[in-house]
Order: sequence, then structure tokens, then C-alpha cells
Amino acid sequence: MPVVAYVDGKFFTDISQAKVSIEDRGYQFGDGVYEVIRSYDGKLFGVQEHMARLERSLREIELELPPGMDIDDVTAIALEALERSTFVSALVYLQVSRGTVPRDHSIPEESRSTLVVTVRPFTPPTQEVWENGFAVVTLPDERWLRCDIKTINLLANVLAITKAKRMGFQEAILIREGVGVTECSRNNLFIVKEGRCLTAPRSNWILPGITRNFVLGLLAENNIPYEEAFFDRETLLAADEVFLAGTGNEVMPITKINDQLINEGKPGPVTRRIAELFREFVQRSI
Repeated sequence: MPVVAYVDGKFFTDISQAKVSIEDRGYQFGDGVYEVIRSYDGKLFGVQEHMARLERSLREIELELPPGMDIDDVTAIALEALERSTFVSALVYLQVSRGTVPRDHSIPEESRSTLVVTVRPFTPPTQEVWENGFAVVTLPDERWLRCDIKTINLLANVLAITKAKRMGFQEAILIREGVGVTECSRNNLFIVKEGRCLTAPRSNWILPGITRNFVLGLLAENNIPYEEAFFDRETLLAADEVFLAGTGNEVMPITKINDQLINEGKPGPVTRRIAELFREFVQRSI
């Protein structure tokens, strides 16, 4: 089935026909922000939370939506794009760039932002993949200082996940000198020690993940102890369990870090419990 795309007021079923200008500042400078929303059973999950984060990202880089459009209009476009696709399980990608103006580094006095939406079918990880868990590698965190903004500037993330995959791993855990373990290249990170969860705090060093925030809420609701604090590489490797949290992977166990098995290479009991709680939460929410 075709991928559905939307560019500035027009829908396309042939993605090759959906184009933006070579002068678009998203292409020239990575001057834009984005969101990725997952659908379950043909319904968007966490759409309000994703849109709230999109609004925050826009504010942080002083970017406005196209003229006459507000966040409710963007939500409506995302919903229509998903409906047009007829995909039951999909990833809806939304991107806002500063638009098409002659190339100059400084933010132009006047510009019209570009809104792009695509809908692609998504196949979630199988239960077999989940039971095996992810093998990850630790790498230096070389991203910029505002990781809390969901910007389309993803070169450091691209290099990290590419290096990880070339080494035979499925993800990279990023460690920033002077800070500690931050997150993964594409997911937030949690560790478990003696039944207590630990994750990096909300700050400029991590993206405030939607799944991460839902997991924190579930931990609180179910009296599972947790703390938001930075920790070092030694604490990471000494964890009883490790898992990541993200839109596509939901709650995914990490069973190997570098050459070291975590929990004998199996998902741990706390991770299993949290994954179950999250799946139940999704079903209640859609």
C-alpha cells in the first residue's frame, strides 16, 4: 500500500511527488523540528502529548506554524493522513521547517514555515525479539547542548546508531563526559537495581520522551520505586536490569551491553512488569 504524504496543504499517495524547495531551511540548515506518533488499531496514541512537545520545540527555536494554522490543525492533518493511509499500525511523521528563503545563516525577518507529514506502515518488534532483548554498545554522547528540543538536526544520532549497527549492536547508549549516562541514540534509558528504577533527569541533556513520561507515571501509580538522576558507566554495567523506552519499541529489555550480559541475557522481572503495564495503558488509551 502506498505511503501517504502531505506538504503544505496537499496530500500525495505517491511520495515521489511530495517535494520541498532546495532552498528550504530544513534542508539547508536542519532548521526545524519534528514528531513521530505511533498508531495502534488505526488510532493515534499519545497524540496530545506529542503535539504539546511539538509546540514546545517550536517555541524553543522561535518557529511558527504556517500562517493561519494552529496545533489543532496539525493534529487534524495527522489524523486525516492516517485515515487516508488505511494503515492499522503506522508511524506518522510530522516536520516543521522554517521554510523557503534565500540561504543565510541568521533567522529571516519573514518566512513561511513548511509542514510535512508522512504515514508509513510499522511492524512492531516480535515477541521473540522482545524475549531476546537488545544488544547495545556504549558510545560518547557527541550531540549538541539542547537535546531536549526534538530538532531535525540528528547527525550525531545518525553516526552513533550507524556505528552501533556496524559493530553488530541494535542501539547505542550515550555517555557524556562530566554528566554521565544520558540516553540512547533513539530511545530513553532506564536501569533497575534492587527493584528500583533509575533514569536520567529531564534536562537539556535528554529528550523528554513521551513513552519515558508515560513509564514514569506508571511507576508512580504502581508504587514501583524510581529516581530521576544521572549515573555513571559503572552503575550502568552493575544494573540488575536495563531497558529502553521509545515510541516504536515501547519498553524493550536490554540484555547485553558491550560484551557483558545483563540478567544472564534475559528480560528481568521489573522490566516484564513495566512492559505489561505499558501495553495495558496503551489499550486503555486508544
